[in-house]
Amino acid sequence: MGAGTPSHFGASLLSLGAGLPVEPVHFRAQGDATTAILNGDVQGMFGTVSSVAPLVRSGGLRALLVTSPARSPLLPEVPTAAEVGQPILAFEAWFGLVAPVATPAAVLATLEAAALRALAAPATRARMEAAGFRVAANGRETFGARMTAERARWAEVVRATGFRAIE
Repeated sequence: MGAGTPSHFGASLLSLGAGLPVEPVHFRAQGDATTAILNGDVQGMFGTVSSVAPLVRSGGLRALLVTSPARSPLLPEVPTAAEVGQPILAFEAWFGLVAPVATPAAVLATLEAAALRALAAPATRARMEAAGFRVAANGRETFGARMTAERARWAEVVRATGFRAIE
């Protein structure tokens, strides 16, 4: 996919961790990358489980592993990176709610509570899980720690691609 995306950095992580030469090919959209692999124009890709699961189930694509910490409910037969002996490839795209630094603490607390309530709602969870998301409703402290850890983890990969991490 596009430069600087989880797919791009995942391929770079594979290259660094396994010592394999990987030549990233960037596409404007996941659909373009999927078409390229189906046509044999590229040899592999890191794609979202929700978008490739139908093609894997129909036999159009072969899933080698999922990079999430646990098997995906959309493709439960596909092993994790750790299960196939490649724990370095254990990563996932994640989303979080952020606000400007100067946001008052009371506003942050209100936003946090509303987000946690929304993510705890059974209908919301079911819909997100059906789309292939693993819902982890964490508060600000846990999310902040995750951002710090992820930034440290990906710094070397980002540098290896020629990108410059924002300081």
